[in-house]
Amino acid sequence: MADKLVAAVRASNDVRLAWETGSNQIFLIMTDAKAASLRAAGARFYEWATPAGMEHLVGENEQIRRFITSFATREEDVDMIANLF
Repeated sequence: MADKLVAAVRASNDVRLAWETGSNQIFLIMTDAKAASLRAAGARFYEWATPAGMEHLVGENEQIRRFITSFATREEDVDMIANLF
């Protein structure tokens, strides 16, 4: 499910990967407005502090958010989020 979510991010014009992880944790850069719309639709994710030296990657009104997938992540949930990207 993490790979599917990453593919949706790569196809999006509204969100982008903060960095590659190769794990079930995906770090995305998105606007606060996009985060609010995802949360309103039921997506759950975490705010993540911008690491030192990476401030130039995050624009005004943007923040890094951490998404986590697991064995319990359903494909329809990933599809719902991907459709909102």
